Amino acid sequence: MFLDGSELRIAATDLANHLACRRLTELDRLVAHGDLERPAWRDPMAAVLEERGLAHEEVDLDYLRSECGLAVVEIAGDSGVTRAGHEAIGRPRGVRFPRKRA
Repeated sequence: MFLDGSELRIAATDLANHLACRRLTELDRLVAHGDLERPAWRDPMAAVLEERGLAHEEVDLDYLRSECGLAVVEIAGDSGVTRAGHEAIGRPRGVRFPRKRA
């Protein structure tokens, strides 16, 4: 959930969270409007999952390089950086990016 100008944008996750806990929706709305700061707490299991996911990804990339003989281009960052990277190296066949809403 975030503010886009004066419009509050919500995602499917926000709807699922609302069905589970209406108070969470109110807290997220306050954060989006800048009336409340999001807590800095991070689930310790998230770090474990992130570490395992990165290790798994590295194994897959090594397999693609060594066993399949493919060149792998790694682009770090958020989707904006990824979009820019794809446009810089040429859009891979079959990859579509959603259109920006006006």
